[in-house]
Formats: sequence, structure tokens, C-alpha cells
Amino acid sequence: MVIKLRGSSRRWACGLGARMALMLVAALLVLASLGCYNTRTGRVDVGGSINFKLPAFTQTGPHAVDIFTEMHYQPSYRVQEGPRVLPPEGSVPITGREVEFKSVEEYQALQIPSEIASDAQALSRARETYDANCMVCHGSNLRGEDGDARILPYLANATGAKPRNLVNVKLNSEGEQIIGAASDGITDGEIYAWIAYGGQAGFASALRDRPTSSWMPQFIDLLSEEERWELVMLIRAEQAR
Repeated sequence: MVIKLRGSSRRWACGLGARMALMLVAALLVLASLGCYNTRTGRVDVGGSINFKLPAFTQTGPHAVDIFTEMHYQPSYRVQEGPRVLPPEGSVPITGREVEFKSVEEYQALQIPSEIASDAQALSRARETYDANCMVCHGSNLRGEDGDARILPYLANATGAKPRNLVNVKLNSEGEQIIGAASDGITDGEIYAWIAYGGQAGFASALRDRPTSSWMPQFIDLLSEEERWELVMLIRAEQAR
């Protein structure tokens, strides 16, 4: 049997639900102020002889916990909501799952896909992607610690590698060449792998299936394959100038 509420009855039911929720909030605040409500477990102890369970809020993050169950209190996407959780490991997007190779040699053999290399708009899209994701560390001219990267003042006293110069081959104090992205010995596929896994250090860690200590993000989780190949095109274009 289905009971339908009309007009004032429905409003009364909704109002009752809201009042009960407010009473629960008030009760939680009172219990919390008395120090007898455990927010992690939900356990309530009153006077040592009375105990019962209430809702437990163990991990709230930066956002407030909503205890209202009515639909209009829970919009699916909130104003200035933080980044959403990534898909579960192993899930397959509708575009098909990306192939991840297990050796340097397999990545070295990769080349910029022909459909991207022949796209007249690829470089302009790559510049937009670069400005949004890479410029803060590698600078507007792609020269990293040798350029105008905005992050450099914050790394003055930091240890570890600085943002790489993506355009020029660098020399050490003895004048010996340091292999960099601009070296003829570095392939398009290797640059692609560095972008995907967080630089050379991140790529080396990924091949060993270990977490990376690299400061650079792993853009395999943040940018599409096409966007990463377009960034490779942008780097090669800047190197050719």
C-alpha cells in the first residue's frame, strides 16, 4: 500500500524532518560541549552508566558534514568544491584504457602520433595546457631554473633538483654536457614518459613500481594522452627555434 501526502500534510512532514535534524544537531553540540561525545566513534557516555551510539564523523576533510537527508540540501556539485576523487584503480574510461609500458626501450620507441603532429591547432592547445600546468615551474620560456619560473624564489634554500630547462642542453662546472630534454639522444617517447610520470626521477620510480619523491606531478592522472603528446610537440617546437 502506498500512502501519498498532499499539500499541508507534505509540508508538515518536511517540516518535522527538518525540526528533528535541528534537534539532533543541538543534541550533538550539547554532548560535544560536555565532553561525552566521541566524533570518531559516535560513542556517547553520560554519567558513566549510560552509553549509546550517534552518527560518527571520522573524516570530514575541509568540508562540513551535512546530516540533512533532504535532496535540496545536497546539490551534486557545490560552489568551490575541492577536487573530486580519482576513479578507482583499474577502472576503464570510455575512451579506452591507456597502455603503460614497463621498460625505457618501449617508451624510447614511441613517436608523436601522426594525427596530433598534423593538427594545425595542436601547438596552440599545448600552449594553453602548458600555461595552466607547467609554466609556474618551467617558466614562460620553458627554461626552468635558467628562466623566469615563478617558483624559483621559493626554492632558493631547497635541496634537490630544480625545474628542468626544457630547451637548452646544460653544461656542468667541468664543461661536460648534461643530458637534457634538448639532447639529440632523448626521444619524443622519453619526454612523453617524463611528463606522464613526473620527470626522470618519477619515470624511474614508475618503472620499478615504487612511489616517486619527485616534486613534479604525475600528469598521467591529470592530462589526457593527447594533451601530453601536444606538450611534447611544444617542447620540440621551442627547441627548434
